[in-house]
Amino acid sequence: TSSVTSMSEAFRACSSLEYLYELDLSSCTTCYRAFQNCTSLESAPYLNNILQNVNLSQMFWNCNRLKNLPFIRLGSASNLTNMFQGTGSNLDENSRKNLLWMLTGCTYSGTKTLAHLGFTSSMYSAASWQALSNYNEFVSAGWSIGYS
Repeated sequence: TSSVTSMSEAFRACSSLEYLYELDLSSCTTCYRAFQNCTSLESAPYLNNILQNVNLSQMFWNCNRLKNLPFIRLGSASNLTNMFQGTGSNLDENSRKNLLWMLTGCTYSGTKTLAHLGFTSSMYSAASWQALSNYNEFVSAGWSIGYS
């Protein structure tokens, strides 16, 4: 996949997709809705080389069985809106830590809240995010939870 420039809707509504191991997205500029409604997806692939100006909007929308999120190196993004909408109620603590590290290293200039990414207070309490060991780095990088 190293020469693919668009992953938009690539696996959208693939209800039998459970696992992907690795995708090299070094040339990709959009992953808009790439895994939207992949209702059997339990483990997100290791997404290698997501570097510049990538649209990740609604990428994992409604992947309601997703529980394992690897550390993703994210340099910048043009859009992170609702990246995890309807997703995340099963994410384990390690996956939540990995998500905070991913966002800490991201120079995204849009709204920098977990709520903007689609997480809601019903998925996790604010305290459960604040209790993670890397929460202070997340906040110092300009991010917040975005719900009370």
